[in-house]
Amino acid sequence: PPRSTLFPYTTLFRSIASNTLTCSASGAVSIAATTGAFDVSFVATPTGAGSFVNPTAGVCKADAGSVVSESDETNNTCTDTVTVTAPDLTAVKTDDVSHATTLGNSWTWKVHVANTGNAAAPFATGQTILTDNLPSTNIGYGSASMANAVGIAGTINCAIASNTLTCTAGTPVTIAATTGAFDVSFLATPTAIGSFVNPTGGVCAVDPGLVIAESSEANNSCSDTVTVTTPDLTATKSNNVSGTGTAGIPWTWKVHLANAGNAPANFLTGATILTDNLPTTNIVYGSASQSGASGITGAINCSISSNVLTCSANGAVSIAASGSVDVSFTATASVAGSYANPTAGVCAVDPNNVITESLENNNSCSDTVSVNSADLTAVKTDNVSGTVNLGTGWTWKIHVGNSGSAAANFSTGNTILTDNLPSTNITYGSASISNASGITGTINCAIATNTLTCTAGNAVTIAATTGGFDVSFTVNAPTAAGSYVNPTGGVCSVDPANVVVESNEGNNSCTDTVTVTAVDLTAVKTDNVSNATTLGNNWTWKIHVANSGTTGANFANGNTVLTDNLPSSNIGYGSASMSNASGITGTINCSIASNTLTCSSS
Repeated sequence: PPRSTLFPYTTLFRSIASNTLTCSASGAVSIAATTGAFDVSFVATPTGAGSFVNPTAGVCKADAGSVVSESDETNNTCTDTVTVTAPDLTAVKTDDVSHATTLGNSWTWKVHVANTGNAAAPFATGQTILTDNLPSTNIGYGSASMANAVGIAGTINCAIASNTLTCTAGTPVTIAATTGAFDVSFLATPTAIGSFVNPTGGVCAVDPGLVIAESSEANNSCSDTVTVTTPDLTATKSNNVSGTGTAGIPWTWKVHLANAGNAPANFLTGATILTDNLPTTNIVYGSASQSGASGITGAINCSISSNVLTCSANGAVSIAASGSVDVSFTATASVAGSYANPTAGVCAVDPNNVITESLENNNSCSDTVSVNSADLTAVKTDNVSGTVNLGTGWTWKIHVGNSGSAAANFSTGNTILTDNLPSTNITYGSASISNASGITGTINCAIATNTLTCTAGNAVTIAATTGGFDVSFTVNAPTAAGSYVNPTGGVCSVDPANVVVESNEGNNSCTDTVTVTAVDLTAVKTDNVSNATTLGNNWTWKIHVANSGTTGANFANGNTVLTDNLPSSNIGYGSASMSNASGITGTINCSIASNTLTCSSS
């Protein structure tokens, strides 16, 4: 109006309360016509980006109460909008192994830094743009490099020192709004298994010093974890005889291959999975076979050549975590001894170390089998000290023993003892067994066609060291003198068919000879007149008694040694006398009575 505008107040009072600016008259206030005016100013400080529209949910208006009548009430309102922009920095960390790998492999960690806000992010020279406190135990890092920079003005320097990645502004740096971004990458190489958590003991964050005001500070952090696993191959060798075997009897050696790690063990075609350098002397092996395979993909070929067991991958082979397989083969030693495995080489899974493992010192295997053997002996004796007179029998006894360190085992029907006996002018009684010790099973002994045979009536074991038995039989009085040599025309031997492997095969034979002797008395009568004389002359008759036999002729007291019935007519005799006695023990009395010469023992 063309007059002063009068308010019934004298002072203008202004204040902001509850986000409302209010100017009120404190006393009468007059705003002069045409030139009357005043400004009200205040500072607005946003805490977030966005459009700040004024008024909001109300009015911005002079004479909001319409106490003044005006020519135009429509121009009393006021409005203004201020749009506030802000950067929004983000950091996202990723790896190129999908968070998991195996020991021996590296991975690349990449941090993608971006500005998704609607204002640029400016950094002054020397300010830290990115910090990443990396894992520090059992891991090493390559150099950090930048790539894919978009909307970046200035120089960013990135380096890793003391397990911390730091990117700083080498000059003033601006990361443009919306599209500004760059990548920082570096190689990580673990030396042990485990979870490598990033960040560790610090932060992984863009603008860690909060030098940039952002629309959101909650998305500045980054993190990533890579879990490193590894196989752990083991080889365990065992035997099925508790470490003690018997010569000639096979045992089974078994190698148990397993993966105790938390990652598969992968072998390429042709790779050696197992090598076992076996003992080479006095031992032979059966074919290798596999059993109990679990968690195995692909084909494993195992064979023994030149005393070396080799298992190789026939195509790609994977042994899963907790996977396993057994490789078995028989071993038969021909001589007692200690068979240590490996011999002059290795027994090991992954002998060429093509698999990186968490523990390499449990790849080896070993086992020793001590092989014992029987040692059968046969000793034949007689009870007449090797000599007997014709007409007298004797007893032959064969002692069979096992002085070895292993039992001697015979199957049913096996021949344990054979003795080819003398067959001329001699016969035998029945065979009997006595003094059996350490014998299990039944031994049957019999003599047929002048051959003593002892066989196993069922499974027979002659115990180690102390096992033994005696076989005895009578020899009826031979009908002729001579040497009865045993064996005759064959053998006297324990285990004649060599069914038992022994430490000494040279002491299985037995022998004994009994010499049968006999008396052969002769009497030769001569005269000293050449069988003729004349009447009136005497002559001397002499009888020479001798023993041309192989034993002495024994006469009991009073036995008649010589009798000669002399002619009785027209003849007479003098006394008998002895002379030229040789090899005579005892007294011989000779006399003639009733024309009979009698010599008797006294």
